[in-house]
Amino acid sequence: MAHTILSLQQSPVHEFSKDVVPSLRLLAGLGVEGDAHCGATVQHRSRAAIDPALLPRLAHRDESGNIVRLAGVMAIVLQSGEIFAGDAIEIEKPKAPHQPLAPV
Repeated sequence: MAHTILSLQQSPVHEFSKDVVPSLRLLAGLGVEGDAHCGATVQHRSRAAIDPALLPRLAHRDESGNIVRLAGVMAIVLQSGEIFAGDAIEIEKPKAPHQPLAPV
């Protein structure tokens, strides 16, 4: 099945909205060059203090008490390079059994 990049966004600062851009430079293992979230570890700031209702909408605990995240990593950059809105892409889902990603 063919897939196409519909839109690309980035922001150099931590905020909920990002600017739409025509292209992005991806850095292997790091993310989007020039984006506030670029790096080997998570670059998110806690939003719970700003919006206490946000955390329960993004995570909960399972019956064993483990945190189950409902949002987070969308992709891992395996190869550096420039991408453009309109580029064709291939989506490769991980093989089962699936395992949750651990925080970094």
